[in-house]
Amino acid sequence: MRDVKNVAMTLLVTPLLALGLFACSGDDGGTDTDDGTSTGMPSTSDGTTAGPNTTGDGDGDGDGDGDGDGDGDGDGDGDGDGDGDGDGDGDGDGDGDGDGDGDGDVSCQSYCELYLSACADLSEYDNMDSCMANCWQWPEGDPGDIDVDSLQCRYYHATVAQDVDPIVHCPHAGPSGSGVCVAADAPTCQPYCDAFFMNCDMGNLNPYTDPQDCLDTCMTWYPGADGQVDGHTVGCHLYHTIAAGDDAMLHCPHAAPAGGGVCVLPNGP
Repeated sequence: MRDVKNVAMTLLVTPLLALGLFACSGDDGGTDTDDGTSTGMPSTSDGTTAGPNTTGDGDGDGDGDGDGDGDGDGDGDGDGDGDGDGDGDGDGDGDGDGDGDGDGDVSCQSYCELYLSACADLSEYDNMDSCMANCWQWPEGDPGDIDVDSLQCRYYHATVAQDVDPIVHCPHAGPSGSGVCVAADAPTCQPYCDAFFMNCDMGNLNPYTDPQDCLDTCMTWYPGADGQVDGHTVGCHLYHTIAAGDDAMLHCPHAAPAGGGVCVLPNGP
C-alpha cells in the first residue's frame, strides 16, 4: 500500500517541477508591461524599472524634449535657440547674423543697434545718427572677420562684447577698431598730431590744448587710409595737415577735428 502511495506522489510532483523549470527559463529579469511584453530593463526593489532617462520622451538625454541633444529646445541642433540651424542666433537661417535672410550680411542698422546696447557705458558715438554715419565709411568685409578693417569685424566684437566682455571688445567694435578691426597699413594718430602742431599751431587754427589732447581726440576716429582727401578719417586729417605746410589757411581747418566741411562724416551710405 505504501508503494502505491509513493508512485502516486511521484506522478503528481514531476509535472509540477517541470512547469516550474519552464517558467524560470522564460524570465529575463525584465518587467512586464500591461500588454504582457517585457521592457528589457531589470526591476528595482520597489518594482519600478531602472534606467537613466526618466523624462518619458524616449531620447535618452534627460531634457524631456525628445530630440536627443540635451539642450531642451526640441530642435535637435544643440544650440538652445529652438530654430534648428545650429548657429545660436534664433533666426533659423544658419548664418549667425541674426537677421533671418541667410546671407550672413550685416547692416549698419543692425550693427549700431547692437553696439549701442552692448557698449552703452563705453560708447564712442554720441547717438544713433553718429554711429550710422561712421559705419557708412567702412568696408563691409566678410562673415567671420575678427581682425580686419570691416563692418563684419566690428559687428563680431560688438556681439562678443554683449555676450562676454564689453571692456575688452567694445573698443574693437568702435570706429577706431582699437588696433584690432583695422588695416595693417592704416594711418595712425602720432604722425597726424606731430604734423598738425608743426603746420597749424598758430592763432585760432589750432583747437587743441596740447599734443596729448590731439592724440586723445584722434584715437576714436576711423583710421581710413593714407591719401584720403575727404571723410572723417585719420587719413583725411593727416593729408590736410601735411598739405597745410604749403597753405595753412586753406588746409588747417580741414585738418582740425571739425573737418572744415571736408574731413567730415558722410550724409549717407
